[in-house]
Amino acid sequence: MEAADVKSIEALQEMHAATCKFRTEAIDALVSVDLTIHHAHDWLAEQLVFWRAAVHKCEEEVFQAKQELAQRKYVGYDGKPPDTTVQVQNLKKAQARLAHAQEKVETVRSWQRKLPHAVSETYEGPSRQLSATLESEVPRGLALLEQRIEALDAYLKIVAPAAPPLEPASLSDSAAEKSP
Repeated sequence: MEAADVKSIEALQEMHAATCKFRTEAIDALVSVDLTIHHAHDWLAEQLVFWRAAVHKCEEEVFQAKQELAQRKYVGYDGKPPDTTVQVQNLKKAQARLAHAQEKVETVRSWQRKLPHAVSETYEGPSRQLSATLESEVPRGLALLEQRIEALDAYLKIVAPAAPPLEPASLSDSAAEKSP
């Protein structure tokens, strides 16, 4: 049996406390990451609603701009075609805003497909393993360390038996044996 080379029980107790603190902080971090992922899913859903509404509004603006352009194209009493430059520019701006909003809808949909896959691929497996370790292996190790600390404390409390007093004759015998 190998002897334990324990220099400080206090160091073991500090290690126990630090491991408990690590476990608590790691569990909190996993919960925080899970909440952040949930918030990301919610945010994407909110963005989809926002950009769909923006598309609807932009479609109305495009329709309105087309109406204004069509009304402006009517030839006036003088027989000259009216200037429609402003209405054409308004239509192009409205179409650009619509294209931008539609692009955002597609981007959000793309991220709604990518995020669960990325989370599943890169986070869920390792986080489950870490969580299982934090919930079962670490407490088991802490319990074992606690038992060892208690055993060392109990060992230190053992009082060594007092050595029997030496008789005076045996003192002189041992002195005679040493002299040549």
